[in-house]
Amino acid sequence: MVTSVELNLRGKTLRAQRFYAVQHLQRNDGMSTIAHVVVDVDVAHLDRPFDYLVPEKFTSKAHVGSLVRVMWGGRRVNGWIVSMADSSTHDPSPILAVTSTIPLFTERMLRTYRYVAQRYCATLSQVLSMAIPLRRAAVEKELSGPPQHKPMFEGKMPLDALYPGTQLAPNARIVATGIPHRIRASLAGLLQWASNQDIQVIITVPTGWQAAKLFEWLKAESGSSAIGLQVSEASPVQRFRTHVRALRGDFQVVVGTLAAVWTPVGDEAIIVTWDGDSDLSRSRRTPQADALDIAVARSVNEGLGIIAASFSRTVKTQAMVDSHWAVEPPVSHSIMRDMCPKVRVTGPESFEREGTSAFHGLPDSAFSLIRQNLDRGPVLIQVPGPGIEIDDGEVTIRLGAQRMGSDLGRAFPGTPVVVSASSTSIVRTLDRRPRIVVATPGAEPAVQHGYASVIVTEAHLLTFSERLDALDIALRRWFSTFAMAEAGAHVMLIGETDPQIVRALSLWNPVPAVRAQLAEREELGFFPARWMVALDGESHAVSEVATALEKVPLVPAVHIVGTVERESDNDDGSLFSARTIVRTIVACRPAQAMELMREIQAIRIARSLERKPTIHVTVNPPELF
Repeated sequence: MVTSVELNLRGKTLRAQRFYAVQHLQRNDGMSTIAHVVVDVDVAHLDRPFDYLVPEKFTSKAHVGSLVRVMWGGRRVNGWIVSMADSSTHDPSPILAVTSTIPLFTERMLRTYRYVAQRYCATLSQVLSMAIPLRRAAVEKELSGPPQHKPMFEGKMPLDALYPGTQLAPNARIVATGIPHRIRASLAGLLQWASNQDIQVIITVPTGWQAAKLFEWLKAESGSSAIGLQVSEASPVQRFRTHVRALRGDFQVVVGTLAAVWTPVGDEAIIVTWDGDSDLSRSRRTPQADALDIAVARSVNEGLGIIAASFSRTVKTQAMVDSHWAVEPPVSHSIMRDMCPKVRVTGPESFEREGTSAFHGLPDSAFSLIRQNLDRGPVLIQVPGPGIEIDDGEVTIRLGAQRMGSDLGRAFPGTPVVVSASSTSIVRTLDRRPRIVVATPGAEPAVQHGYASVIVTEAHLLTFSERLDALDIALRRWFSTFAMAEAGAHVMLIGETDPQIVRALSLWNPVPAVRAQLAEREELGFFPARWMVALDGESHAVSEVATALEKVPLVPAVHIVGTVERESDNDDGSLFSARTIVRTIVACRPAQAMELMREIQAIRIARSLERKPTIHVTVNPPELF
């Protein structure tokens, strides 16, 4: 009779035997024999753990955080163990291999991964793929020795001298205004305190070049190799080595780009983000969160401290202060006054008074500023980018870096002119010899002690951008650019701009302008006063999702901000098969954000199961429509 069952229902019999084996293992050795595995398959309705049997040979190797190989849909795929159990109500297949010799994340870190996945409408496997570098077996073998010694830092200027009365703690939440020419002094003071308290520090900056420069300085200051560098530009081997060393506790400090914000740390650690909510610090992959978003998530879920620092301020960081989620330490006014530049804004009314030649595109006052400062060192001229020419009744000429450099070379014969632009070649550093430097944003060469003067052209291009965060971008760029001038230097912004920006630059204080913008956002119902979600897809699909969200029982209810047509595509080239692609913005109160995101995720899972058209979700998009 047993033979008959085996012949007719062999598959079921084998699965039953496997289930009994699980119970037997649990009773004999007391070890968990079922692993809950998140498979590396980015499909919404598969975004949950699946049960797998842990064969006896793997019971000592399989832990939460282990990378495994399993069968999925007839093929071998990677997966991560997210929890363990003693039994299963299903018929689990066995794990094929435990590929990592050490767990690659902890249960504490897993809380953050789940939180980010839900808050930014990603699958858990997408978050794990972003947070954990690709495994390299050779790295695990080479890192079998003891952890490295911890570095010690000596601050040359007490942190209290720069930020009087600042209270640091491992779980502190701080929004700090950077002081020009005192950033490294501030950082050294923070690291001295952290190393004395045995607190780890993660530092993120927008670009790999900035991270590399900071890394070299930190190594030189501390005289230790126990400082990590984690940047997206690094090779998979380098990224995985840094991740594993961080898990071992090798590092007191890890510096890097967005990739570094995920670095494993111990119970007490602080994440410092510099311009952490800028475009350069934002992921292009799902989840589309920036370094500040992830730092906040780790603070909420892991109890880590956070310091959001910048020369400027954004509505996001100001909202953190105004809501009392974070504190703003007072800055030494005397030091700030001595270090910051003196900004003059030259707008259209000045052009009419001074006259502007199409030959050079600069007002006479800008030429005077160049002449007055050239003998003291290099002068920086920042231009928006490549030049264009538009004819709509009048000819508007925007001078690019190369053209501006050529014109200034003719205007100042005998003066060296250096052009640094992302579209051609970037010059990273220069000495203090007098010269004119023309650069595009982000390509400005570093000059020790700063430029003798800085001129920024065509302010209107940023001021009147259609982006929701145009003011944030303008303030960040111009404060950062003018901070490259030497202490007390006279600098100039050329072009039409918002009076609030003029006051912010003139007083070297962005907070009033950002607070006014925050109040306007509250009145209009925009982020961060509201949690906003963009739904992109075919018009009928987006309409179905938006209608379902309107029925979600939130108080106040989900608000549909609006819908616009974004583009049309055509699969076969015929007019009648064209699909209309639209964007609908939905919004709710920030306190309701997680509930709204749960509903959106549930709708996406249901649509995935029914094989309905997919909807792309973007949280708090910088461009509303």
